[in-house]
Amino acid sequence: MIQILINMRKIIILLSLTFLLLNIGCSVNFGTGENDPDMKMGLAIDREKAFEFSNETVEEIIAEKNQELYSKMTGLFRKTYSSDEIPKTLEKLDSHFGKVIETKYKSEEIGYWTFPDGTKKPMRKFIYSAKTDKAEMGKYSLQVSVIVENDELKCASFSMTEFAQRLPENPK
Repeated sequence: MIQILINMRKIIILLSLTFLLLNIGCSVNFGTGENDPDMKMGLAIDREKAFEFSNETVEEIIAEKNQELYSKMTGLFRKTYSSDEIPKTLEKLDSHFGKVIETKYKSEEIGYWTFPDGTKKPMRKFIYSAKTDKAEMGKYSLQVSVIVENDELKCASFSMTEFAQRLPENPK
């Protein structure tokens, strides 16, 4: 019975996070090489600036700087959700995965972000191994998707993923 309740809780959390994602867009990552036109979209974003922006976003998640984090989100997210949505989302992540207390950069993916109206934007997704107050480093990953909107870097999404096994030292 307890296992059923735990599984139902996980499903509810995943459904609520999926609802948020469906309202603000989704990412498509490609690994077919730099000659792929969709891959080139992601390459259009300056890697160093996007990486710095992503690191700042991670620090704001850890420090619970909700207003700063909200200001980094895309315009569509800010039009759709009030700033109250950030602490609610972080609370859901914290209750399921634990509060993120430390991260370590692992890898990145490039591709594009597709908005509900079909608009595509170049995207770089940075993946971090995360230590939480519930789990050691490597059980979870924190992912930050960065796009360019009106000549500014914006966070299209951030999410946590649980791995069945520990995150490998150098995931591909």
